[in-house]
Amino acid sequence: MSTNFYAKKRARFLATKDAFLAKTKEKSKKTLKEGTTIIVRKGWRTIVKKAEKQTK
Repeated sequence: MSTNFYAKKRARFLATKDAFLAKTKEKSKKTLKEGTTIIVRKGWRTIVKKAEKQTK
């Protein structure tokens, strides 16, 4: 029973996460100018990138 509960919880979390990521991706597409710093999180590492010219 507990495993099922956690599976459901995980599924809900992943769904909200995907929605959030999609939203932020759309937002970033609009707002990024050249030279804007982007913070990318890869696990425990945090990478700061400069945005190149965005291809629309």
